Amino acid sequence: MSDDSLTQTQDEPIDDPREQPGSGTDEYDLPIDLYAGAIILIMGVLVLVTPLFADMPSDAPWSPTSMNLISGTIYVLVGLVLLRRADRF
Repeated sequence: MSDDSLTQTQDEPIDDPREQPGSGTDEYDLPIDLYAGAIILIMGVLVLVTPLFADMPSDAPWSPTSMNLISGTIYVLVGLVLLRRADRF
C-alpha cells in the first residue's frame, strides 16, 4: 500500500550571503581573529602598564602588581595567538 498523493520536489539551493561577492562599496571582510586579537592585545598592554601609573592598594591579601603582570601577560599572549591566526604576525 503506497501513498501516491505525496509529491517529491527538489530543494532549491539557498543563497548564502556570505558566499556572494560584496556588491556595495561599504562592505568589507574583517576577520574576527584580527579584531579580537587587536582588542585583547591592547587590553593586555594597558593592564601591564597600569602599575606604572596607578597606586596599587597595599592592604590587599595578594600582590596587585603581580596580579596585573600575570593577567596582562595572559591577555597579551591570547591577543598574539589571535593575531597569528589572522595571519598578521
